[in-house]
This record gives sequence, C-alpha cells and structure tokens, in this order.
Amino acid sequence: MMEEVHIAMTNSYNIIILGHDLEEIMSEEDTFLAHNPLKRYPSMNDLKNILDYFINQEDYHKCAALQKYIEKNQTP
Repeated sequence: MMEEVHIAMTNSYNIIILGHDLEEIMSEEDTFLAHNPLKRYPSMNDLKNILDYFINQEDYHKCAALQKYIEKNQTP
C-alpha cells in the first residue's frame, strides 16, 4: 500500500511539475496517480496532499517546486 502511495505521488508530481506525458505514465505497469488527470488542472486539495506527502518524505526539492506551483496557480 505504501509503495502504491509513493508511486501515485511521484507520478502526479512528474505530470504536474515536470510535464511528463500522461500517456507514457499510463503505459507503465504501476499506474497510480494522486490527482484526477481528466481535469485540466489539479485541485488545490490534491496539490496540498502531494506537498504534505513530500514534506513527510523530507524531499524538500519537490516541496519547493510544488509550493512555487501552488503560489503561482492560486486563485485570489
């Protein structure tokens, strides 16, 4: 279960922040996502969950990128 969570968070990060192609990720054996890829933009709740996950993992490089993305895409 924890491995699937890690894969989902990493896949979503790769799509949202790094711009990886969803179709490539979907062709892999373990296709898990932490956000709804059918929506044009991830929800703020999904983004915060992904950020919290990487904070707990102490992956601060990903945290910084996610925080910057959240700040840039927050609606007033």
